[in-house]
Amino acid sequence: MRIDYEVRGFGYGMRNWVISSGSVASFDRLDDELLLSPFPWAGGKSNEERPWLAVMVLFVDSGYEPDDVYDYCRRRPGLTIPTKGDPGPRLKPLQPSDLETATERRLSRYKRIKYKGMQLLIVDTSYFKDQVTGWVEPRMDEGGKVIADPLTLFYNEIPEYYFTEFTNEHKVKFRDTKGNVRWQWRPVSTGAATHSLDTAVLTAAAAYYKGVHYLRKPGDKPARAAAGARKKVRLSDLQRKRRMR
Repeated sequence: MRIDYEVRGFGYGMRNWVISSGSVASFDRLDDELLLSPFPWAGGKSNEERPWLAVMVLFVDSGYEPDDVYDYCRRRPGLTIPTKGDPGPRLKPLQPSDLETATERRLSRYKRIKYKGMQLLIVDTSYFKDQVTGWVEPRMDEGGKVIADPLTLFYNEIPEYYFTEFTNEHKVKFRDTKGNVRWQWRPVSTGAATHSLDTAVLTAAAAYYKGVHYLRKPGDKPARAAAGARKKVRLSDLQRKRRMR
């Protein structure tokens, strides 16, 4: 068994830091690397001076060994969540599915009942691949001048293969069975490893799940506040106007 992982921290404005990455051979080792060991700050301060970081949620891809993943997540409710990728596009980037129902065609009722109350999250991989690949690029104006640095920063010791795997997919245009032009992420060559891109996608999906995109610096107002307050309309008022027509 090979389990690839990535730890990513997030801040205001979706600024993010890849803190750790790698692979392990078992779920016990995954616990040791991610859940049982805190992550110190880059400045070198002790845990007493500034509390070290801990994983808030761990998304685990269930594509290859689904039952093992489900059992692993079942023992850590709320902290580890099973996921399944979908190339999309979907109406929502993340969509929960009842795990007991999702396994009814493959498992007996006796085996499925242990998953009662658990959810399987369907991840729109196209949405999050657009996101993570966009974060590593600087933002430029129409004249090509850099106006903002990339949102993603990487730890100094990150291995070179991480970036090779991260860039082993590209977006290509094709026509579907109905003749419509669509875009889809595909490997740059047959059999190209994309483990780092896959783990990056799950960290971005986990951040979305935790609502990181709603984080605001103290004192900052939501962007929509600049447009002025919206008028509140009661449903009963709309129904009354409809009856008067």
